[in-house]
Amino acid sequence: LLYSTPAMELLLVPLILLLTIAAVISAISYIAVYYAFVIPATVPGVVMLLLEPDTLHLMTGTAYLCFLIMMSRFAHVLHRSFMTSIRLRFENADLIGALRREKNAAIDANLAKSRFLAAASHDLRQPVHALRLFIESFPMQGLRPEQRETLAQIRQSADSMGLLFDALMDMSRLDAGVVEPVIERFEIASFATRLHREFRPQADARGLELRLRTLNATARTDPVLLNRIVSNLLSNAIRHGARQGVLLALRRRQGHIAIEVWDTGNGIPESLQQTVFEEFFQIGNPERDREQGLGLG
Repeated sequence: LLYSTPAMELLLVPLILLLTIAAVISAISYIAVYYAFVIPATVPGVVMLLLEPDTLHLMTGTAYLCFLIMMSRFAHVLHRSFMTSIRLRFENADLIGALRREKNAAIDANLAKSRFLAAASHDLRQPVHALRLFIESFPMQGLRPEQRETLAQIRQSADSMGLLFDALMDMSRLDAGVVEPVIERFEIASFATRLHREFRPQADARGLELRLRTLNATARTDPVLLNRIVSNLLSNAIRHGARQGVLLALRRRQGHIAIEVWDTGNGIPESLQQTVFEEFFQIGNPERDREQGLGLG
């Protein structure tokens, strides 16, 4: 009855085509669903075309049988590709999770190390301080010149070791997160004036002029941590950067106070402007002279 009119036949052929294409697209994730849908929906119509006695129906049925076979093969290829992509996605998710866990474990281990060093900083500093006291207790009078030179070298070594311990302990405390800023308000002019007075003897000893440009304003920050930062900048400028002089300037910048340290040195080559932030890295100090700093500033 289905093939009683040409209109029915024209309707059946594109219907088989559309059903097959729709099944390939919709059942790509589960190939059994594809066969469960395509076989009862399309095969009977193809069989009926093949059973017709004339050549036209036979050729049409044969063509659409080949089309069904080709689409089934295409469905298998798409299914394998889809399942492979899903598997890779889950494998990548597992790999990312494993990498994240390894990263967190490394961070926790590093923090544990930093916390241990921060907690032990007092005990580690005590022997160094005791060594300094013992060295200072030696009288310089009555010593032969070579003994005085040896004692001076021991004192210099003890001072360098103390500076290194202090810098390392400060960094470990920062890494461990045990340093909590104590925010307070203070006059920034008196802060800058005190730093200028403190570093002026060092600048005079090197034949440099340390200038100060200040302003009357109130700052709100941790004065101890700010003092450490600006002191490092001034110390570096005086010891390494200056040829003529150093300027410590306070300026207003968009409602904030900018603390600037200017010098007349060679500057930092562009190729090293990222490397200088690495620990212990110094420019122009291959001998690792402690008097030129530790490379931790």
